[in-house]
Amino acid sequence: MAARSFTRLHGVLMLVIELPDGSPGTIAAAATDVLGPADAAGPVVVLDAAGWRRLRDLVAVLSGRDGAAR
Repeated sequence: MAARSFTRLHGVLMLVIELPDGSPGTIAAAATDVLGPADAAGPVVVLDAAGWRRLRDLVAVLSGRDGAAR
């Protein structure tokens, strides 16, 4: 599908595309990467609490501590 232009529909920026049959179609520009990659709005958490505990335990094992002194 080829992108042809932009338009606004009810205040939403839309990308006008050419569908396989040649007819035009629209898709919200925010649903695509046409404007470039979206930056994260803030810090991104990769580990949940259980993940942090497992990481702490792994670091303790690798550093030679078994965690018994806690």
